[in-house]
Amino acid sequence: MSDVHQRRERGLAAGAVGEVEGEVLRVWVETLGLESDDGVSVDDDFFLCGGSSILAGNLAGAVKKVFGMPLSGTALFKLRTIAAIAEAIELHRNKANAAAALV
Repeated sequence: MSDVHQRRERGLAAGAVGEVEGEVLRVWVETLGLESDDGVSVDDDFFLCGGSSILAGNLAGAVKKVFGMPLSGTALFKLRTIAAIAEAIELHRNKANAAAALV
């Protein structure tokens, strides 16, 4: 079960609980130019926190650099939260691991 699902099952909404969410949180804070991650919830909407289409492109590039996962800026209009981005990364990793196991 993913970090995202574990957090939701325990009724947690705010802080990052796993490595992936923590790294996404770090990149998110840097991209938005926030001084700290205090008060940032994994369920906050990127665009409501000051994100723009240009910053979405920057965040997508950072996600690709950190996680090796291709992500378009336009995808962030669907994956608007840290939790959603982390879940997409975990799914991408699981698919990659499953494909590698077949080789």
